[in-house]
Amino acid sequence: MNFNASKCKVLSIARKANPLHFQYHMDSTKLRRVNEEKDLGLIITENLSCESHLTCICAKANKFNLLGLLKRTCISIIDSSVRKTLYLTLVRSKLSYATDVWSPASSLLKQKAEKIQRRARQGNLNISMKSDFKMI
Repeated sequence: MNFNASKCKVLSIARKANPLHFQYHMDSTKLRRVNEEKDLGLIITENLSCESHLTCICAKANKFNLLGLLKRTCISIIDSSVRKTLYLTLVRSKLSYATDVWSPASSLLKQKAEKIQRRARQGNLNISMKSDFKMI
């Protein structure tokens, strides 16, 4: 099996302020250096910060205004367990994916994730849930 050098990237992970960067080549092709890379749905940065990943998943949870869509369509649904299932399936699943890896390390990141949950509890959804985003 041959590697496609144009699809290969270099990501150096370090906590140093000025890490050493080397040039990597594959079959005389210089590999492209990136600051962050998405792998298995997780955005990994060179300093292992979870901020860009959390921003991305919050944007996905808000994509096409899913919370607004649920609020508009759940008016006619009387059963709260159905509304909760819709929320868990469409919104919460995006927020809770790989939380063991990216668990918010700062209170600002935790508040960003919980803001979406607060918005779901307001209005017509009336979903009551305990937060699972714990500080490490």
